Amino acid sequence: MAESALHDIPSAYEPSLFGTYSKKIGMWLFLLSDSLTFGALLYAYSYGRISTEGWPTLSIPRASSTPPS
Repeated sequence: MAESALHDIPSAYEPSLFGTYSKKIGMWLFLLSDSLTFGALLYAYSYGRISTEGWPTLSIPRASSTPPS
């Protein structure tokens, strides 16, 4: 009876969820969130670039703001 009561008490160092250290899980979560943020920025830029008809391209020279002399 006393042995079963001892096993029900959580210890100070419980095993982690996936068997790895919390610092390693934290680093993977940071890398995942960083890559998702960067991917969202690239997606937003490409969506804005594709959906805008008046986007300047390199093949068309820009109009000069100064009049020709």
